[in-house]
This record gives sequence, structure tokens and C-alpha cells, in this order.
Amino acid sequence: MKQRNRILGPLFVVLAFCMSHSANASEVSFEIHGMIQVWVQSVKDEINGVENMGILSKRSEVALVSTNEGPVSWVLMFDLAGGGGKEMQDAFITYQFSDAVTGKAGQFHVPSSLEGIQGAGGLWFPERAFISRQGLGDYRDRGFVAMGDMGDLSYTVGLFNGEGGNANPSEDIRRFAGRVNYKVSDAITLGAWTDSNDDTDDVSSANMAEFSASGVDIQWHDDAWSVQAEIASKSEPADESGAYIMAKYAVSENLMVAARIDSYTIDAVTGVNEIEKTAFDFGITFFPADAKGLKTQLAIRMGSTEQAGTADQDIEELIANIQFNW
Repeated sequence: MKQRNRILGPLFVVLAFCMSHSANASEVSFEIHGMIQVWVQSVKDEINGVENMGILSKRSEVALVSTNEGPVSWVLMFDLAGGGGKEMQDAFITYQFSDAVTGKAGQFHVPSSLEGIQGAGGLWFPERAFISRQGLGDYRDRGFVAMGDMGDLSYTVGLFNGEGGNANPSEDIRRFAGRVNYKVSDAITLGAWTDSNDDTDDVSSANMAEFSASGVDIQWHDDAWSVQAEIASKSEPADESGAYIMAKYAVSENLMVAARIDSYTIDAVTGVNEIEKTAFDFGITFFPADAKGLKTQLAIRMGSTEQAGTADQDIEELIANIQFNW
């Protein structure tokens, strides 16, 4: 772990040096972007004993995005619907050394599962699949990555605190994560990733637990059809694995339909039997032609959880997502 600090320290110094010699404060410019998501949600959840219908302010994101010319760029994004009404999501600076190498430092998504690193505003369904929802994606941390494109191959690899977003380090840097994508053809892209957190000694926070995770994914598309599938696994404290496949069809420029089959398994550990989750999703997305930035989604999710020694528990969920981007 000390070795990682000796490596990461000079990288931060080099990045800071490059930025200080190429960015002029008087030339700083930026744009304000944002996204608002409002859900009307109906849930019948035997797992948690919930049956209700309500309105949820799911996301209220505001982002400052640099528009400077040159190798330096930065992003600062908050979710006003987050914890305490002001949860920081992203805060990072990048420096492009070349087409093949760009450095990024700050807080941002850890390179991991395909759906996990995709922005919430562009998802095929209001919610991600089990893989990301169980902790194998959609996860932010503070660290440094090198990323770039080399022909049909793109990569992102870096070191992180291992404490999650909005948390200062209490130990040595201990998290390593990396992802590669390979464009087989104009229609097919393959991906693979790994994410591991070293032994955390006496630290008890759930965000800092030791684990090792990895996965592979594939994307395929033609003019109207798109298919995306992932397989991922995780070890410590219990072995976990999941997979999904989903397809969408563009009926027109403004209308899209999608379906997903989703599964996840958590192996038995002391005092807890094996848990198997399965779900089927069907969704419709509509972009009104006369309302730029508006996106509406209607999604149905039907699933169940099986655990040895207990009765199967079902969940039925209907979500109407009204989203506006600017």
C-alpha cells in the first residue's frame, strides 16, 4: 500500500504541474447543465413488506462543465435531491497529454460495470440492473486514473482511496480499478473490468469492506435494434454473481421500447442462506418532439427473491419517470 502512495503522489504532482502551465484563470469558461427526474412509483414489495404509491424526487442534478480550449477540462456536479440536499457527485480535473493518454483526478465513477458507469439520464430503464444496484457499479470514489484510446481499444485504469464518494481517506490508498473496451466492428463492442479493495485492517465501515470484483460485457446495435449484456462476480464477504441481457427497439426517433431479464445470486455465509433474485423489466421511452430536453419513461418490473428455508417473496413495481435535461 505504501508503494501505491509512492506511485500516485508523483502522478498528482505531474498533473498539477501540467494544468498550472496550460490554464489561464482569465480564460476560464463553463456551461451549466442539469437534470431533474421525478418518479410516480407504485410498489408491491413482499420482501420489505411495502405496498404504496407515491411521488419521488429522484434526482436534481446541477453541473458546471468547463468549455475551455486546450488540454485542461473540469466538471463539478451536485445532486440537490441527495443527502442533506447538497450531495456532491462529481468533482474532477482532466489533462489530455495525447490522444492515447489523459489523466483525471478527483471524485468520479470508478471504472467498473458497463451500466454502472453510464449516466442515469441515458439509461434504458429508470433503474439499473441488479449488478450495479448490488454494488458492482454506479460507485464513486476519490482517486486518479489514466485513460485513452488506442485505435479500437480504449482503457481506464487507476487508484482510489477505497472509501467511496464524499469521504476523506482514513488509510493508505488501497483500491485498484480498471476497464477496457474493444470495438470489434461498427456494430459490436466488448468490455472487461476489474475492481478490488485491499485489506482494510480494523476499519468497519461498509463502504470500505475488502472485496474483489470483475465482469465482462457486450454491446451490439444496428439501425433500430440494440442489445446489451453483462456478467459480473464479487468475492468477500460472500461470493456474489449476476447477469442480465436487455434489448431495445427504436420504433421511431421519439419512441423506444425495451425489455430486460435480470438475475443475481448471493452465496450462503454464516447465518445467512443463499439468496437468488430474478426480475423481468419492460419499458417504454418517449421523447416529445416539441419539448426539447424532455424524456418520459414508463417501466414495469416483476421479480422475486428466493432464499432457502423461507417462502418466495415477490415484487411488482411500476415507475413513471419524467425527466428534463438542459
